[in-house]
This record gives sequence, C-alpha cells and structure tokens, in this order.
Amino acid sequence: MSREKIAKDFAYRILSRFEGEIEKVILFGSVARGESGTNSDIDVLVVTRQKDIGIMKEICGIAFEISICRFDDISPKIYSHDEILRGLQVRTPFVEEILNNEVPLHGSIQDYAAAA
Repeated sequence: MSREKIAKDFAYRILSRFEGEIEKVILFGSVARGESGTNSDIDVLVVTRQKDIGIMKEICGIAFEISICRFDDISPKIYSHDEILRGLQVRTPFVEEILNNEVPLHGSIQDYAAAA
C-alpha cells in the first residue's frame, strides 16, 4: 500500500471515530512533495475544532496502530482550529510548509487563509 493510501486510511479512521470534531486532515512533508525515502515518516496535520487531550491521545493511538500494521510511521501533528489560525496570522514556517505542499485528505488549510 502506498504511503498516500496509508494516510487516507488514517484520515478515514479518525474522521469516522471523531465525526464533527475534526475539521481538516492534510498530508504534508516529504510524502506530499513526492520526495520520501525508505526511512521517511508520513506527516499528517489534523485540525480539531478545539483542543481536547483525550481526542489527541486517541488519534495518536490510531496512528500507532496503523503504523504497526503497515510498517510505516504515521506522524500526526494535531492542532486546534485557533492554533492554526494563529499560525496563519504570523506565517510560521510550519504553516508555510503546509500551505506550499499540502495534499488535502479532508479539507484544505487554504480554507482558513481568508479568516487569518
């Protein structure tokens, strides 16, 4: 299974589990740029409606479960809606990376650009 398909499987699972709580799921990093090597992880931005430690832990657990089964490391970066808006306002390097190289799995960070 390709790394992008693994990321899509991860997105499907967390969206099914946390319906209404997750706003965006975005693949970024080397896999999104088509530059991944054998040791590359799968970077996925998950934007939640609000910061919730319980949801964050469960998302990481799902990522770990898929990583073990697929022998590919999913590295979720979990931020709340407000945290992403702040990042867009000051144009952090992290947000710039996503703006330039995102592969939307559920929504796009570009959707927030007008609000920032």
